[in-house]
Amino acid sequence: MFRRVLNEQWQHDQQRDAYMIAQGLRVLRFTNDRILNDTRQVLEEICSYLPSPAGRGAGERAYRRD
Repeated sequence: MFRRVLNEQWQHDQQRDAYMIAQGLRVLRFTNDRILNDTRQVLEEICSYLPSPAGRGAGERAYRRD
């Protein structure tokens, strides 16, 4: 039963991702462990995909690194 639930969840995720991609969105996935233990790097990776504010360059360069 557990395997069936995982398969159903995987199929649901694939359908949702396909819909979002068809809408022009990018899907980023991060493990919980990475979010909890490497938060700064995860945020920097997310920022690298964001559009730059007011044409200041790539999103990563616009991200303030204190």
